[in-house]
Amino acid sequence: MALGAAIGGILVPAVGVALSPVPILAAFQAAGPARAPDSPDATATAVSEGSRRTGTALLDRTRTAFGDLAAATAVPRPTGLAYLCAFLVALAVPAVLVVAVAGPAARNAIDILLILLGIVLLLLAATEWRRRPLPGHQRRPPPWLAGLATMPLRDAALRGARAAVDPKNLTLTVAAALLTARAGGGEGPAVLYAVLGSLTVAAPMLWGARLAPLGDWFARDHAPILVTTLLLTGAAVLGAGLA
Repeated sequence: MALGAAIGGILVPAVGVALSPVPILAAFQAAGPARAPDSPDATATAVSEGSRRTGTALLDRTRTAFGDLAAATAVPRPTGLAYLCAFLVALAVPAVLVVAVAGPAARNAIDILLILLGIVLLLLAATEWRRRPLPGHQRRPPPWLAGLATMPLRDAALRGARAAVDPKNLTLTVAAALLTARAGGGEGPAVLYAVLGSLTVAAPMLWGARLAPLGDWFARDHAPILVTTLLLTGAAVLGAGLA
């Protein structure tokens, strides 16, 4: 029961981190080229041989589906892997530390902290709303994004770590850890939170070509996405503290 409550508590903060526009755009920049697909003759031969061996069309379709997936899967660049690993670790370490420290804390203290964190997120939403671009304009992404694929691994890792501990994500990390500690779920849900929050960084590095429309959407509308995410997560964390 405690584990289920802890996992339920981390979902909203994890989604809030997963919808961070800059890390997602960075992931698309660091995506490697897709693998070259098999030639039509090789694919047809593999399918026909599979049909003769098994005598079933189901295996043929499965082979084709996995072949298409493998062809569409890219090999992430080293800088992308450095960015992703640093982002994941920088999410997990503070979450685990807060769970360890807040474990023995009284529920009332955790509730007060959650209320304060919810207010912080709502204030960040108000700040981003005031900074939003004028109608017909777009907020430009950070200049360093264009050079992420070729920057040194150390610099890419530092960028990933900084993205994980920016004001929004660090606030969400502390909130997720406090919710985990309040539920008595231990450090496992805190690590799961970091993994879930990193999925939207990992996916574009592997399937950037197929997810290109999503990348275009984030590049075009990342300012309103950020405001909406801050509003919803702030309200959820505030409500969790008041509950």
